[in-house]
Amino acid sequence: MNGTKIPQDTRRVLFYFQQATDLGHSESQMISGYLYKVGAWDLKPDPLKAAELFVCPSMTNPSDEIV
Repeated sequence: MNGTKIPQDTRRVLFYFQQATDLGHSESQMISGYLYKVGAWDLKPDPLKAAELFVCPSMTNPSDEIV
């Protein structure tokens, strides 16, 4: 998210984090939640969306559970 000589695009970052979340990567879900919680230069904070994403990742991605 801190590329050099590349314009920052938080929406694009969130798109790729969502793809990773859909594939079972729970950390991507938590990072997305954090971005929505605090906002970014081109993204207003959205506490409701952040709360949705902070739901226990193992509930949304059972493949990421620790056995």
